[in-house]
Formats: sequence, C-alpha cells, structure tokens
Amino acid sequence: GTNESQGLELEMENDDDQSSYFADDETSICQSPSTTEFSNEDECIESKWSKLSHILRGNPEFIEQLSLCLDRDMRLIHNWKHLASTLEVEVDVIKRLEQYGDFSPTFRLFDFLESWKPDLTIKELKETMLEIGRNDLLNLLTTEVVCIDSERVVDVITKPREAPSPRAGILDELALALDGRSLVLSNWYTLAIKLGVQRITCWTFERRSTENPTGKLFQYLATSCPQLTLNSLKEALDSFDRRDLMNFLKNKNLGDEVLLKDVITPGSELLEKISQELNRDDNIGVKNYVHLARKLEVPAEILRQFADVQQCRKSPTKEVLEWVAARFPETRLSDIAQALEKIQRNDAIQIISRHFPNTIGK
Repeated sequence: GTNESQGLELEMENDDDQSSYFADDETSICQSPSTTEFSNEDECIESKWSKLSHILRGNPEFIEQLSLCLDRDMRLIHNWKHLASTLEVEVDVIKRLEQYGDFSPTFRLFDFLESWKPDLTIKELKETMLEIGRNDLLNLLTTEVVCIDSERVVDVITKPREAPSPRAGILDELALALDGRSLVLSNWYTLAIKLGVQRITCWTFERRSTENPTGKLFQYLATSCPQLTLNSLKEALDSFDRRDLMNFLKNKNLGDEVLLKDVITPGSELLEKISQELNRDDNIGVKNYVHLARKLEVPAEILRQFADVQQCRKSPTKEVLEWVAARFPETRLSDIAQALEKIQRNDAIQIISRHFPNTIGK
C-alpha cells in the first residue's frame, strides 16, 4: 500500500510539473487556465503556431506561393490590394506598395497579339489550346464563353475590360491558368511559342514589373532632377544612337520643353515602352538604361541600386501580411483565410489548405 501511495504522489508531482511547463511557456497566449478560450494545452500550442507572425518566419515556400497567386493585377479578380483593404491596412501603405505590383505575362501576351496578330480567331486559339494539351482552357472557350469561332480574339478576350460585360473576366481566367510554372502543364510561354511569338519577345512578357531598373531611373530623375525636359532625354538618346526611341518620342508630339516627371510617370505608356527597350541587356551592341544614366550624370552608387532591382523581388502580398502581423499581433492564418473568402479568392484559400489543412473552417 505504501509503494502504491508513493507512486501516486510521484505521478501527481509529474503532472504538476507538466502543467507548470505549459503555463510558463504559453502564458502570453493562454493567459490562465481559468480565462483561456482553449479547452486544453494542445489547442493552445496550435494557436501559437497558427499565428501569422510565426508562419511568416517559418514558411517561406508557402508565403511565396500565396504571393505569386495574389501579387498580379487582374481586371475583375481581386488581388493583394483588396486583401489589404479587407485586413484594414492603411490606405497610404497600400499606395506605397503599388509600385511592387506585378503584371501577368498572359495579359502581356494578349496585348501583344492585339497589335501583332489582330485577326487571330477564337477557332485558331482553340486549336492551339488543344495542341498544347490545355483541354481545360479549350473547354472554357467552348462552353463558358458565348461567342462563335470566327470572332476575333481581340474582340472577345482582349478588349472587353470592365464589368458588366460577360466577357470582361475571360482573360483573368486564362491568366490564372496560364501564368504559373509547371513541369507538366503548358503555360503562357508554350502558347506564345505555338502562336509564333519569338522567344526574345516572350522574355519581355516574363520580366516582373519590379525588375525595372529603367523605371527606377526615371523615379530618381523625377525627384533629383525635376526640371529635366523631354529634349534632354532626346539628346541623351541621340548621343548613344537610340534613334528608335527618339522617333517614338517624336511621334508623341509632346513638345521638347515638357518636363519628364510630368509625362514619363508610373504606369504610363511612355514608361512601359522606354523600359521595355532600355531594360534589355541581351544585346551587347544596343545601349540600355546604364548608358542613359551615365549620360545624365547619375552617380555610380545610385546606378548600382537600379541594377540591384533586377536581383530581388518585393511582394506586395508579403509586405501586407508582415504589416498586419506587426500591427495586429494576434492575427492568425485563419483570419487571412476569412479575408480571402470575402474577396472570393478560393484559389488562394486552397494554397492555405494544402499547407495548413487544419486552418480552414476555424
């Protein structure tokens, strides 16, 4: 009897030690057993690991997948900006992050086809989808898109840009399916090559908007040399034989004395075209943004920063999540899933579900 009572006492002491261990380790989360909303220690520990701040630190692959899903600008489908608004991120923070927004290579491909192959028909596009093994997109074009085979792609897919046009969301759907990289599925690049687009042109579609040293150069000039005129740019381009861009600017009829900062602005056609040409570093004989920066006497240390833009990628989605985790430390991954549900991004919720199956529904 004595041995049994001693064993019972020892077991109780061990239980007390274990309770103390959990209480000390999780006090900041669980408060006290009498006030905690969790029924046991396991739920409390799970709560700790489901905190957004912890997930940001320990799951880079998951964050990268979620970011790739939400970073890109679409026509109708909601993205990181809508997620940020739902999570009550401050408006000025969202505006600052807009410079890191990414463009869809599928969007760029169809914009290119609008000018390069304007008479491409829906029938031809369907046949190409079949050839590259994307029967899912062939089915989309056959059953969900109200059109006839002889209609032009530009009229059915590229030009309808706003709701309530029933066709406005078609390109969004194609982009979601084609933008990604896969070892087994054909994507936008396969489609482009099959349609006859040159590989070097495809390279320009793939470049991320954040990989834009020319854009960074013009941002720098707008703040450091605000009085710089369009004529100054033309003279610089002429000095290293970029007459293609000189002619492009001349055809815009803007006037030589207009200020650069007023016409070459973020998101403008001028900046997009100039960046597309000057970002290129694949042709040694053609001068690029580096030569322009040197001609305009941009300091070498600043120029190096522009080059560094090509080596890294900032994700607005990740920045939003980090801001939320810092401002609202108790935010859990389930809160992010609920916000994604509100903006109807079930594809992003599926990414969460694959990595953290216990999160959805909590």
